[in-house]
Amino acid sequence: MLSLLGNRVVLRIFKNAAYCTSVKSNDAFKVRKAQYDLSTYTFPYTTDEQTHILTRVNQITADELSRLKLTKRVIQRIVRSKTKVGNYRELPELLNIDGLGVRDVESLCDALLYTVCQQQESHNEPELLRSSILKKRLIKPRLNSEALQRVETVVGLNVTAGFLGWANIHRSGVIQNLDTVPLLTSGSRYDLPRIYDRVMEVGEGIPKADVYVWEEGNSTGHLIKAPHSTLIIALQLAQIRGMLTVLLESRCEVEKHNDRNTKNTNLIFMKDFLVPRLFKLQRGEERQSPLSLSDKLMEGRDDVLPWLEALEVDGETQHRYFDMETHTRRYAASAVLVALAFQQVIIAENVGTFKLLVGS
Repeated sequence: MLSLLGNRVVLRIFKNAAYCTSVKSNDAFKVRKAQYDLSTYTFPYTTDEQTHILTRVNQITADELSRLKLTKRVIQRIVRSKTKVGNYRELPELLNIDGLGVRDVESLCDALLYTVCQQQESHNEPELLRSSILKKRLIKPRLNSEALQRVETVVGLNVTAGFLGWANIHRSGVIQNLDTVPLLTSGSRYDLPRIYDRVMEVGEGIPKADVYVWEEGNSTGHLIKAPHSTLIIALQLAQIRGMLTVLLESRCEVEKHNDRNTKNTNLIFMKDFLVPRLFKLQRGEERQSPLSLSDKLMEGRDDVLPWLEALEVDGETQHRYFDMETHTRRYAASAVLVALAFQQVIIAENVGTFKLLVGS
């Protein structure tokens, strides 16, 4: 049976240059670039997984390759290389395929590993599926198993220009606390010092946690033909996220400095497709409101999602949630789903969620 990523996965320090305007952005670029430097690159696969991948790549036909989720260019390069080389003896030989970069080779390996998952007997399927999904870059930075074992509390964040919603969830899946707080108003929207003061004030109200999680928010397609007012709001949102990034990261650094043995706190960016895919919020190009689904979950119902048991919610927190006005509760609702997605996929490793993420 294939093992999980385990302690071999390196904890990568991620600084999101899109949201943070600090002088560390160049370092962040270098860190991300170094991940794909051939001189230092190592495959993120166990010995057993490398054996399975190598066996599969040597056996696979051109027709089978065409059915994998790979580009035509990558498939053509692989077929040409297999014709010349025959069988590969070691996995690193794939890095020598002419015209393929490290990312291309990783995509090939992930695709081949998934085909192995499909071919295994049913009792091995959950473990192989887990191994395949956890190798996807669902979060940045990746956390190794040792770091994940130290995580007890997670705060999911939902940040807009007008409101910030947060939800505090225990690693066991219990919703412990949540809130929605206003950010910008018509009077502060164009006043940068007031924006900064407000963000710092609101940020201090976010409870301490081992991990802070929010969505990457990389989608910009809606801004292509957007009116000027929408562009201004998008710019202000980027400013707010940058300020919160600095605030939360500085909080993490202070805690690490005060106690070398303390749990590592981290600001985690989650792929944008994760929440809508898990909770079926995507309808075409439109993302639906999370409010109805979150309300059912917060009621403690066990018939909401087939892969999720009834959500356990602290009594006072449940009252606070439903006491909110609808127009503010939806921000807390989004934060609940962000926190729950991280807890179920990354911490609990719920196989039911993995099945929804296959092919993503």
